[in-house]
Amino acid sequence: MKPKFLIVLALFCCLAITSSISAEEKIDWQPITIKVNDVAGQYNWSINWDISFHYKKFDKILPDGNGVFINRQIDKNSYLPSKPLITRSSKGIDEIPNGANVSMASMPESERIPGSGGEIYNENDGKTAHQRDWDALVSTREMIFRENGVTDETPLMEKVKLIADWAHNTNKEGPVYESKHPVDLIFYSSFCVGRANGFVGMMHTMGLPARTVNMNGHSVAEVLIDGKWHYVENFTRKSGKKEAATLMSCSLMEFYGNPFKYKEYTSESHLASPYFKSKDLHNGRGNWQLGAWWHWHFIQCGKGDDIMMRNTMKNGSGIAVTLNGANSAALYPNAENYYYKVIKGNPPVMTNYQKETWYRAGHRVLQGDWIRKRFYIGNLDDKENPVEKITSRLYLMGGDTQSFAIPPVIFPDDADWTLKINSKEYKLKDCTNDWQLVKEFEPTAMMPVIYFEFQINKEDLKQNDYNIFEFGSIPCEKYKEQHIHVMIYPEPMLPYFNPYKRFDNTRKQTEWRIITDQKWDWLQIVEYAW
Repeated sequence: MKPKFLIVLALFCCLAITSSISAEEKIDWQPITIKVNDVAGQYNWSINWDISFHYKKFDKILPDGNGVFINRQIDKNSYLPSKPLITRSSKGIDEIPNGANVSMASMPESERIPGSGGEIYNENDGKTAHQRDWDALVSTREMIFRENGVTDETPLMEKVKLIADWAHNTNKEGPVYESKHPVDLIFYSSFCVGRANGFVGMMHTMGLPARTVNMNGHSVAEVLIDGKWHYVENFTRKSGKKEAATLMSCSLMEFYGNPFKYKEYTSESHLASPYFKSKDLHNGRGNWQLGAWWHWHFIQCGKGDDIMMRNTMKNGSGIAVTLNGANSAALYPNAENYYYKVIKGNPPVMTNYQKETWYRAGHRVLQGDWIRKRFYIGNLDDKENPVEKITSRLYLMGGDTQSFAIPPVIFPDDADWTLKINSKEYKLKDCTNDWQLVKEFEPTAMMPVIYFEFQINKEDLKQNDYNIFEFGSIPCEKYKEQHIHVMIYPEPMLPYFNPYKRFDNTRKQTEWRIITDQKWDWLQIVEYAW
């Protein structure tokens, strides 16, 4: 039988390694973190390796022609670590140790940007900048409640809707302030990002977990009430006399999985909006980003004074994940069903383990090095809708970063780059018809995309279980300079799994150091620690 290939992503820490891994395989499998700087602390980073399941058909076709997968390839063991919400007593970035971002309004007027800042600053109030921000949000929240006759008996959902309406309606006119801190929405007009942040900030002052969702060209929010996530829109569009709702009874996943089920929340113009039709809202390589949840730092995509407005990589705020079967149970642990929509005109392919964030860095895999991923593989042989083909992509850094010998170059005999599928080995030089190196240009990101694409043999996989895949080579003295430069990204999901091991156990790094003052898409590992 002609061998085919699979690559599998691992998101699991050493404390959660399953019994399917032998004691010998556990050696050196420790969580790897990358230290960004003293503000950000440390992140777990994962290899940018995904897997696609080519189904016979979609589970459902929506009235607009989009296809939907329902409850497919779900890893029910994935979860997000529990983190405390920001409170009034949290530190700000103007304090040590650094903490929550603070607004320019809570600091003296900026010398670098004259006329900006200082709206709530009082050097004699005995407050930190973060406490000024917190109190400003609470004061505005209480004013909204007073104006709308809120009492102790008012249902929580009604209170939340008032804040959602405020974030949608307030300061519609006037110049847009570039900073995206929640407090800015009190004083200035804002785009959707600022409105999403304003709502999330208010929710945190009420002790409610809330998070922003960033799409291609739009940002909205979700809030957790009684164990269920609710989608909150801030830039609604009218259609005749009807306007789309702000606070909805469903999550964003449920709404975009089948908006026609929630007609009471939508308008025709809402459904026709560009962001609603964006491919970023659909399952595939490149999805909507869900961020700013735990250790929320009161800002995302912020602009303003460089000292006060750190980018999200530097301040470590929140999370960023793309919705797919590998993480949906972590994002929506109490959901009855999980939906993954594929945009009209695309084949019935479901992709899991996509890159979880817009941040990326590169890691050079030398001769003798191995990288590892672990994928959860569900049912592949559904009689009504079987998986007909499986492919996987390992993404590489762009530019002149590869010295890997590829067809039509002849592989040297002692340069055995190998793909392991659950320890079964396939040497690439012997299987040139089952993989390819692809170079494309990504118009949205305006950058080249390079990846290995592997065809997978279904018989090599364990269904409804975790599968371990490795890529690397044996030590090679003659060709020791050969390498590939793989892409890595911050991984918030747990359990987490070490993606790296060197053959001779000499590079047991527990930390990779990243320089973040570079452009985000050119981050490089500059230092190892072990």
